[in-house]
Amino acid sequence: PARPAPRPPPPVNARRATPPRRSPPRWVPGSAGSRDDATSASAEAGRLEDVAEVGTRVKAGERIAKLDDQALRLRREEIQSDVRRAEAQRSLSDTQLQRLAKLETSNSIAKTQMDEARATLETNVQTLAHARAQLHQVDHDIDQTDVHAPFAGIVTERFAQRGEYLQVGASIVHLVDTANIEARVQAPLAMADKIR
Repeated sequence: PARPAPRPPPPVNARRATPPRRSPPRWVPGSAGSRDDATSASAEAGRLEDVAEVGTRVKAGERIAKLDDQALRLRREEIQSDVRRAEAQRSLSDTQLQRLAKLETSNSIAKTQMDEARATLETNVQTLAHARAQLHQVDHDIDQTDVHAPFAGIVTERFAQRGEYLQVGASIVHLVDTANIEARVQAPLAMADKIR
């Protein structure tokens, strides 16, 4: 059998290799820091019962300090009794209104008595709502006596010690997240589009 004729070599374009144009590197001073770095403070006033030690690693939401909440718990009991009293008053005024409504159909009572009974019921309903709102408020205040970590990190400094009385907004601990780091450099704004 006859051999096929050899193919001609494919055309090749050759060009001199040149290195790509690159901007020369420029060194600028900078530092590495945490993206989350905060001072946790008290949202309530009170005596500090417990505070995390320096170097303690905490998770997000974990308690880092505890304020005394005894006065708030006593206030809660007082408000609970107000709620129960308001519930009883509302129930009584509701029952009275129902009785008067039965008598109203037979024209045995004056219209003003019905109006007064409705107003009394509405007043008691609002009193109960106010007492329940106060109860929710004191529950919120009790929750605020536990100071929780807003993010995971390490306690790097304590500003208050056990037994100290703190006002609202007083600094308790300094918390730093060492996992999420960012670089901060002093560079001219003109270099912003050249940063890689």
